[in-house]
Amino acid sequence: MTLRATTGPVVLVTGVGGGAVGHELLQALRLAPTAYRIIAADASAESFGLTEGDERATLPPAAAIGYLDALRSVCRRFGVQALLPGSEPELRVVSAHRQVLADEGVVLLANSEEVIDVGLDKAATVAALQRAGLDAPRSVLAEDSDALQKVDWFPCVVKPVRGGSGSSTVFIARNRNELGFFAEYVRSSGYVPIVQEYVGNPEQEYTVGVLSTLGGALVGSLAMRRVLRGLSLKSRVPAPGGPGEWLALSSGLSQGRIERAAEIRQVCERIAIELGSRGPLNIQLRVSQGRLYPFEINPRFSGTCCLRALAGFNEADILLRHHLLGEPIGQVVYHEGLAIRALRNRFIPDRDGIR
Repeated sequence: MTLRATTGPVVLVTGVGGGAVGHELLQALRLAPTAYRIIAADASAESFGLTEGDERATLPPAAAIGYLDALRSVCRRFGVQALLPGSEPELRVVSAHRQVLADEGVVLLANSEEVIDVGLDKAATVAALQRAGLDAPRSVLAEDSDALQKVDWFPCVVKPVRGGSGSSTVFIARNRNELGFFAEYVRSSGYVPIVQEYVGNPEQEYTVGVLSTLGGALVGSLAMRRVLRGLSLKSRVPAPGGPGEWLALSSGLSQGRIERAAEIRQVCERIAIELGSRGPLNIQLRVSQGRLYPFEINPRFSGTCCLRALAGFNEADILLRHHLLGEPIGQVVYHEGLAIRALRNRFIPDRDGIR
């Protein structure tokens, strides 16, 4: 990727490791007509995305005591005007300190703390969907092994109710023995598991982005029907029903077909409005027997933001031009088609390396 020398708006993107949300945001901004000066930041000095910013910075992990001070120092050093958090741990911290960043003259492109709290807690997500009169997978919070007796449906999905690392601690359980094993594995990894009904089939899984302004005005939405193969497939196991049938889980690297899917988008826009979303929101769902079952609400930019930008829906650029440059938001028009991913390779000689 060729870097652009620019004196345009200064934007800090954090969490720019290869394949991470921050790296996808960085690439989306490179596709924008606006010539942003991008400061790429990550906790690892070996991060892939650090090689693709106009400037680079390393930050402590978000949980470190000095994280916020280090972030403010980077903002001051480069004259940062807007911050796009590219990892969930950082999202939690900066959303709780929005005023600190505002005092530095930095616009935070992130949802409200209230919406983030709901979206990052899968039990709270289910409760919010039910309050809105929407379908949700049957769910049981398994704080201990006794709670697993409430699960009377199989197959099911076992995952952390909060936290976790992408899809690394998400499993399909086809029977009670597998349920007990995976629930204990999630607990031993330091998380409280939630057990959810495995709904529908992999061919009817969607990831939907709903974009609102920081003031809460709906901008638009985009739906991608996932294709679960290659980089986008986390795991696949035989279904109990018979040979040739499979159960599958998606990885954090989504790809698929961008479709109009008007009815699906309308439901997702309703969810965003019901939650009071302010900024980016990403909803993952499956369609089964004509009904929609959202199972994740991610209150942040999606890992598919660059794919969406390639189709013409550049969420980060839309918000930056509106909130940073004062441009009005017009009708969002994008193309339907196939959005696919591949690995990229890079060699950095020691003389040019990141030290």
